[in-house]
Amino acid sequence: MIRPGKERGETVKIGIAAYSREQWVRLVAVAVDRVDMEDTWEEWLEVAKQESARLRQAGFEVREMAMDVDALEAYCRRRGLPNNADTRARYLAERLRAEDVNIRIRW
Repeated sequence: MIRPGKERGETVKIGIAAYSREQWVRLVAVAVDRVDMEDTWEEWLEVAKQESARLRQAGFEVREMAMDVDALEAYCRRRGLPNNADTRARYLAERLRAEDVNIRIRW
């Protein structure tokens, strides 16, 4: 199976959420799926590093994107969505697309 964009020779971009220790503490305080998350920031960081390396190995362009939980919470409120893994992934994908558009516009 060919990944989207590969047939045109493009590298597929994937965003990985990057939480500072302080933002992680804030996230676990407000996320509705806290029980499904790593217990500590250190555990989350290790999983994030492993996933990032796995995706790069698979040929993806990985962008680590700093997350601001207040901005994420505002996004959830505006759309009436819970702060869970699906919503965080959607938010990250929208940010990645917006960033890519902004980069292209500058050229």
